[in-house]
Amino acid sequence: MSGHRLRSQNIAAKRTQLFRVDGPTRRACIHCRQRKIRCDIVDRGVPCTNCSSHSRSGCRSCPSKKEVKQSFRQLAVLAPLRPRQATDSPTTASSSTTVPEIPSPKEGGELELGAHVLNDSDARDAELGHRTRAHFIGNDLSNCSYLFRQNAANVNYDNVFHFNNGQLEPNENWYERHGVTGEPLERPDKQLEIRLVRAYFDTINRGWPIVDEDLFMTQYHGQDPINPVCLTLLNAIMLVGAHTLASHDESMIPLLSVFFHRTKTLFDCESWPDRLVYIQVPLLLTWYSDANAWYWIGIATRTAMAIGLHRDTSHSKMMPVYKRVYTRLWWVLFQFDTIASVSAGRPQVINLDDSDVPDIQPYHIEHLPGAEFDFMIYHVQLCKIISETIRKGWSLRATTEAKLEAIKKADEFLGNLMLSIPKSLQLKISCLDLWQAHFYLTYYNFVLLLHRPAPKSQKEVLIETQEEAILCREATVAIASIFEVLLSKNLISSLWLYSNHVVFTATIHIINEISTNKPLLAAKSRQILHTFWKVLQELAKYWNYAGGLLKVLEQRASRQRGERVHGPSEPSLNLQIDGRSFEQPKGGPSGWSSNNIDLSTDANGNMGDLGPDIYTTAGFQNITMDFLTGGQDPSFNDLFLMDTSAFDFLFSEDIN
Repeated sequence: MSGHRLRSQNIAAKRTQLFRVDGPTRRACIHCRQRKIRCDIVDRGVPCTNCSSHSRSGCRSCPSKKEVKQSFRQLAVLAPLRPRQATDSPTTASSSTTVPEIPSPKEGGELELGAHVLNDSDARDAELGHRTRAHFIGNDLSNCSYLFRQNAANVNYDNVFHFNNGQLEPNENWYERHGVTGEPLERPDKQLEIRLVRAYFDTINRGWPIVDEDLFMTQYHGQDPINPVCLTLLNAIMLVGAHTLASHDESMIPLLSVFFHRTKTLFDCESWPDRLVYIQVPLLLTWYSDANAWYWIGIATRTAMAIGLHRDTSHSKMMPVYKRVYTRLWWVLFQFDTIASVSAGRPQVINLDDSDVPDIQPYHIEHLPGAEFDFMIYHVQLCKIISETIRKGWSLRATTEAKLEAIKKADEFLGNLMLSIPKSLQLKISCLDLWQAHFYLTYYNFVLLLHRPAPKSQKEVLIETQEEAILCREATVAIASIFEVLLSKNLISSLWLYSNHVVFTATIHIINEISTNKPLLAAKSRQILHTFWKVLQELAKYWNYAGGLLKVLEQRASRQRGERVHGPSEPSLNLQIDGRSFEQPKGGPSGWSSNNIDLSTDANGNMGDLGPDIYTTAGFQNITMDFLTGGQDPSFNDLFLMDTSAFDFLFSEDIN
């Protein structure tokens, strides 16, 4: 008898210990729960390892008793009140059994569910899973946050800002139920579709993990029937995939506009309940709509802050897979916002003083195949230095002394950063890869922006030191070397739009060097300019920005003929261009022409005479202004791209 009692006590103790260790995260999917086997759906996401290895469909988290109870309460909250019926009025069986239709969140359920979070402790305690919507309560000044803290008895909620706001609508037949039909729902050939999706995940998502690959591929392969793939996100992914493959296969170029317009149509329809899509898709659209990258990044940033992407989720009841997604996506958004702001010379939207998201750690990239961890870590650190320097040295109220101090601090931080980078990220031109190129293009462009000579029209001209001249020269040579390798490896189309700005910055500096009174330096600079010219020709196939810059440079070269008379010691820029015009693609890659450029001068160092047949002005008449002003996305035209007059102003005769 005593032995039986002791055995019962041991079993009870083990159960208590298991419950105490695992706590509320001891969850399983419906299949593993039925089979009573260990499940990792909380850590890995859908599908779990067991369902994935046995190809079981319908893997989803088994709801707890508290979630079942919460769902019934939500039905009671959302169900409209039935009108009272008179006692003497006849009632039929059909009227008494009519089930009221539950309104969708679009019809006001969002506000009611928000109130439900404030009033229902079970809703606050519920886990945030694959089918739930997160509610961000805001900072301490928010009325929602104030009421929540006032009503919540649990002190552990002080560092929690994301709570369960009810179940998402079922995704089956979502588009049909919301009136989205026709061409936007069409999909390409399956083989082409898989090729584009793989190109995105194998090339871009490794360093900028905008999309969780495991979660997306589960939806893409139909392993979770109640959570099918979002066509808005799928088209955006195929857009970036086509952009990546365009250097190797020019037949991809006509597909860019097709995928962009499908994505934008579905995006404008608000065609998906998961709001993470409205952060991911705008970021992906920047691979096509370079003229409006500022607009799309702004949409993504506002949406991210609305759902609390800028706050730490480590204390919330989110599934670990979504905690990782939130952290990774926030830092990608920060990098894009920083780079786009520097490129356009506009204020940055994201201020890290308003964010407490932890830095990316190794566990944040779990289940991310081929992740470029070193790039993620150090490119974020580089963007932090850029952001802090711009805020302190280039704000409207910054003094000259503050600017000099900001540059000094930036040099110190950049030096420490470069000394700490691992071997995998160190610049080796002989074995350069895409992510090393991304990192060093950002780095050298920022060095060039910091140390290039001030414009001569500036009132307080800072004298350029010899060290600054050396830094600028080394940065320009390094940028040219990187682009030469990328050209040889056909990786130009895999670069983000920031590559256009890097070429722009370096071209300005090279033209300034050519305009100096140092013939030897000018001669070497012409060779570098030749490289940038070839890069622009390749970039112009995929980016309007590069096309506008290339067009203006070609126009300047054609107008130089007979317009300037140089002294014997004044070197000048001589660009000889063949008669083929630079045209916008119309219906396929055959619309592109590859101009041959010869950078040379005559024996006296003067501008060579361009014959009347060397350049045809009529060719430029065929270039539509739509091409130069961001015609890819006419709804929000010219928010990022500078027009022809701005380029022309930069490369005017007074640039000396």
